[in-house]
Amino acid sequence: MKVYVHIGSPKTATTSILKALRSHRGVLLSKNGLYVPESFLNSSNNSIWLLNVAALEFDRFSPKKLLEPQYHSEQAIRQLREEVKAEISNHIAKAELVGATRCIFSNEGLYFLKYASELERLKSFFDPYNVEIIMAHRDQASFQKSWKKQLQKMQMPESEDSNSFAYVREDSYLFQYGEKIRQLEEIFGKSRVHVLPYVKGEMVAKFMACIGIKDGQSLERYENVTPL
Repeated sequence: MKVYVHIGSPKTATTSILKALRSHRGVLLSKNGLYVPESFLNSSNNSIWLLNVAALEFDRFSPKKLLEPQYHSEQAIRQLREEVKAEISNHIAKAELVGATRCIFSNEGLYFLKYASELERLKSFFDPYNVEIIMAHRDQASFQKSWKKQLQKMQMPESEDSNSFAYVREDSYLFQYGEKIRQLEEIFGKSRVHVLPYVKGEMVAKFMACIGIKDGQSLERYENVTPL
């Protein structure tokens, strides 16, 4: 079983990719052997946001974790980590049962994992399966501008804490693609990290091609082309 984990980054058509995956679950399974979870720990949200909440250190936050106070205690996070690992195992077992050869878990919030300990924890959730990481990225200037607008949209103030997802100066870890890729390759293996440069209007097809879906172009109508 080949297991893909899509980690964003934000503002690279992740919502469009998720909609395409979820809207075509049946055909992706029957024609391509790809299993797409319909829900995760009773959440039917397209994005498996609990992955990033569980992987983050206790004192670090993603936008979603910040908005979910039930996960602000160490006890709750410890329990969630156990539940996440069990749920991943359940989904992979379901995928094997229905004859899938590949499955995918997607959450752009995983891009906010900064430390090796967080990425190692993410990897541990999928043991004993080897994971293939997919990460898309924009050029730094456009990502910085777009992410600032997204924070405003979410009504979240910018931060002066360099560990924060809301720290948007040029030296933010969010924009250090080289370091992010180095970390991922060191932990998951160089051959298991796939990096997709952002191209407006083409990301659904590019993503599908990356996971071996040859007819991904037919899903392109889900691409979000809203100006950023």
